[in-house]
Amino acid sequence: VDITVEGAGGRTVHFNRFQNNRPVTIDSVKLDADGHGVIHPPAMPLDFYQLTLGEDKVILALDSNESVTIAATLGMLAMPRTVTGSPNSEVLHGFYKEAHDFDLENEKLRAAMASGGDTTTIRRLNELNATFYERCKVFATEHASSPAALVALGKLNMQQEADLFKQVRDSLRKTMPRSGFFSMMRDQVDRMEQQ
Repeated sequence: VDITVEGAGGRTVHFNRFQNNRPVTIDSVKLDADGHGVIHPPAMPLDFYQLTLGEDKVILALDSNESVTIAATLGMLAMPRTVTGSPNSEVLHGFYKEAHDFDLENEKLRAAMASGGDTTTIRRLNELNATFYERCKVFATEHASSPAALVALGKLNMQQEADLFKQVRDSLRKTMPRSGFFSMMRDQVDRMEQQ
C-alpha cells in the first residue's frame, strides 16, 4: 500500500482489517515530510480494508496480490484523488464517486422541494433516483465477483432484486468466502430464499 497524503507529513497512517465489523489495526507507517509512506501488510484474502489517519478514513477492496497506490489530501482521505493498482479498489472508488455525485444532486433537489419545489423538481428528483437505482443494478451485475458489488447492493431493495442478490452471493462465494461482510450478505440472501 503506497500512500501519499498531502498535508500529513510526520503523521501515522494505520492499515486495518475488519473483525466482527470493527476495524483492527494490523500495520501502520509514519509518513515522511512529503506525506508519503508504504505499508506492507501480511498475506490477506480479498475483502474490505481501511486506512485511517486520525478521524480521516478510506475504504479499500483488495487482497495481498494487489499493490495499491493512493494519493489524497488531509481531511479528504475518504475521497482520494487517485487510487491505482488494485482493480477492486478502483471500481469501488469509481462507484463511491458516482454515489457522491448522486447524493449532492439529490440534496439540491430536496432543498428545492423544501423551499416550495414544483412538479418539474419532483419529476427531476424521481428521474434521478430511478436512474441511480438502475445504475446500482448494472454496477452490481458488472462487478458481481468484487467486494464493490456489496456497496451497490446496499442501495437496492433485496425483495425486488432477489435474483441479482443471489447472483452476487454466488459470485462472491468464490472470491471472498471468509469475509465477514460477505457472510452477513449471504445469510440475509439465504434467509430471504427460505421465506
